[in-house]
Amino acid sequence: MPSKGCGSLKKPFPFRLGTTSYIIPGELLPNVNFLADKVDDIELVLFESDEITNLPDAATVKALKEAADRFDLTYTVHLPLDTWMGHPEASVRQQSVDKCLRVIERTAPLSPFAYIIHFHGDQRGETRRRTWRAGSRAIGVLWRGSSRPLMRRACAWSSSIILMI
Repeated sequence: MPSKGCGSLKKPFPFRLGTTSYIIPGELLPNVNFLADKVDDIELVLFESDEITNLPDAATVKALKEAADRFDLTYTVHLPLDTWMGHPEASVRQQSVDKCLRVIERTAPLSPFAYIIHFHGDQRGETRRRTWRAGSRAIGVLWRGSSRPLMRRACAWSSSIILMI
């Protein structure tokens, strides 16, 4: 149930206002319920590692979708940080692509407004160029591998992918 303790910032601006999914202590759904009547978009900060994950199960995805429908919300999905799209080893890049595809497919019923991914590293010079080239190829694989129509369209109309970093 949305909280009445904070004022709403829904729809007073000519743009959509959003925040991350971790504002109060708790899991995704309690945070979404708290934020649903306050913002237009919630960035679902998701992670998946060998030790721990917060990927929503089917019941949680259904509840998130119901909240979105009820409160006119959109979601932005923050892909896991522990991915290495620009890694020099193809197998590491492929593991990163696979991890992101799992998140994309799991959140597909939410019809996310956008996906956010970060490149890592502080390389300079030729190493940086190789990292970006490898990362661009990996992201192309990620987008073409997704069943999401928006991703397929983005890949079709743009040979370069714009990243939110």
